[in-house]
Amino acid sequence: MNAYTKENIPEALIQAAKYISEEKLKKAEPILRDYLKEYPMDVNAMKLLADIGVKFRAYKDAGYLLTRALDLSPDYDPARLSYANLLYKRQLPFEALEQINILLEKDSKNNQYLTLKAVNLALANQHDQALVVF
Repeated sequence: MNAYTKENIPEALIQAAKYISEEKLKKAEPILRDYLKEYPMDVNAMKLLADIGVKFRAYKDAGYLLTRALDLSPDYDPARLSYANLLYKRQLPFEALEQINILLEKDSKNNQYLTLKAVNLALANQHDQALVVF
């Protein structure tokens, strides 16, 4: 994983993140695409671009970016969470649960992970288990 500190975050990622926070996704997207052409292994840029893809409902592209980021950096939890959310949006609860369980192994009390697990269990018609998680 690309471990950045506050002092060494690439300017392109700062600018893209700023545009994303301002909901100017069409400005952020080309910055990230160009950046990834130069730095194709940067999992942070992959995740940011995937998050934009999800907002544009380009789920296949977003899924590719997130799985690639996780292949490169399996412990990159923000990408894994984004991937689990994408799988939920695509109504693939069992696949999402696989990702969520990996996250919960590291942080079993994380409310965001637990909520996502519960809604995926409900989506999978495992309502009794979902209620236990809630």
